[in-house]
Amino acid sequence: MWVDVKTISEAVGLTPRAIQIRARKEFQWRQKNGRSIEILVASLPEEWQVKLAREQKIIPSLQTIKSLVPAAQIAIHKDLPLSLGKKATEAQRQKLAITKC
Repeated sequence: MWVDVKTISEAVGLTPRAIQIRARKEFQWRQKNGRSIEILVASLPEEWQVKLAREQKIIPSLQTIKSLVPAAQIAIHKDLPLSLGKKATEAQRQKLAITKC
């Protein structure tokens, strides 16, 4: 799952430019429109993933939720039924490797 720099900066509290500079050295990124970049959420530090998940800046699909760190999976756990459009069953939670708090 790819997220733009502005979204990350709003959740983390850093400037977009600071995140761009750090991304080019530390994270997996790709060019978006010639000027802006997108960053792979799984390549971000654990604390940043959790902040993005808690502030609902990312809405993972069933396939991409596995790429998040466990703490971010737990943060999304309560909002998961909303993002699926229905209540998640226990079997779905186990399949997604989400542990209960």
